[in-house]
Amino acid sequence: MSKLFHRFDAKLLNLFSNQAIKVQYYFFLLWTISLFLFGVIQGQTSIFDYLDLTKSRDVLQQATYKLEREVANLQLEIKKINTSKVYARRVLRDRYHMTAPNEYILFFPE
Repeated sequence: MSKLFHRFDAKLLNLFSNQAIKVQYYFFLLWTISLFLFGVIQGQTSIFDYLDLTKSRDVLQQATYKLEREVANLQLEIKKINTSKVYARRVLRDRYHMTAPNEYILFFPE
């Protein structure tokens, strides 16, 4: 890319035989690049805003992926509870400390 630009620049400068025209060309080129960079940095939507937005997008995509995985796991657990009474009883005992009528829970201090 740099070599291509250098060749283009050299050919363009060969068209300008007068030194004053070359100085004007370089001034115009510098001014154009400066305006472009100023617009990119300080514009209504600058490059920094773009980078912040891409970072936010990545964080949101990761959060969405985690939530989708959690939903899939919960759907699987619901399916297991609906299809297996043994699993449903185990979930009730482990998570909600529910017992059958003839069962007791004993807590021992450690």
